Amino acid sequence: MLPEGWTHRSPQYEQANDEGAGQVLRQMHRRRLAQDWTLAGIRKTRAENVHHLLAGSYREQRAALNLLKYLANDLKISIVLVGTDDAMLALGTDAQTRSRFTPFEIPRWRESEGFRRLLSAFEKVLPLRRPSHLSERSMVKLILGCSEGLTGAVSKLLNEAAEMAIRDGSEQISGRHIEQAIGVVAHP
Repeated sequence: MLPEGWTHRSPQYEQANDEGAGQVLRQMHRRRLAQDWTLAGIRKTRAENVHHLLAGSYREQRAALNLLKYLANDLKISIVLVGTDDAMLALGTDAQTRSRFTPFEIPRWRESEGFRRLLSAFEKVLPLRRPSHLSERSMVKLILGCSEGLTGAVSKLLNEAAEMAIRDGSEQISGRHIEQAIGVVAHP
């Protein structure tokens, strides 16, 4: 948050940056963040797509990693970082940050009772009027094959298939919906 009356284009902001006062602004941002998060009682947070740090400049990467350290050290916030294998590369540019996080790989789903429970849970929250029987063996195999066992892909696939079922009036997901949805999800 900038001081009252300032914008990112205001002369004061430009002058502050020109004079190297960017650090003062960053500290103001940090103080505001600390106040807001403390008042809200936030004790843990999650940062997703950490691998996208690699797309930033060196300075942007440093700023993001410093923010993570600030949240963990000064605010005592527990942080879960989520990303692809490249997330570890992004963290690897800073030894202190890398040492604070232990990698944990979430395995892909396979045909199991746990996966059936996941599909049943999805079925309960999808806004369909008729049961889709997603946990039946044929549907399980089809969904696993189309999603490659990735939770995000399962979610996208089922949401797209549910939309198709609503649009065609059947109000239940069929194998045909799953097969059609994979084309939409794979090629948005």
